[in-house]
Amino acid sequence: MASARIADLFAGPTFATIYGWMSLGVAPGEAIGAWAGGAIHDATGSSLGAFAFVVVALVLAVAMMGQLRQPAGSA
Repeated sequence: MASARIADLFAGPTFATIYGWMSLGVAPGEAIGAWAGGAIHDATGSSLGAFAFVVVALVLAVAMMGQLRQPAGSA
């Protein structure tokens, strides 16, 4: 979904650069998220806290993506 949204907003010669930077930002989050989920489970004895954190993060991410606007002059 994110790559499609980026392609809609930034079609053209800048797409590869923007998508590359987005990927560089996502990869550390994925690595830290896996570690954090295990740490939360170890600390609480349950995965519920980790799942709650993920749901909140996803809701915030979708809300931020919804704030993106089509650049002026594009169709």
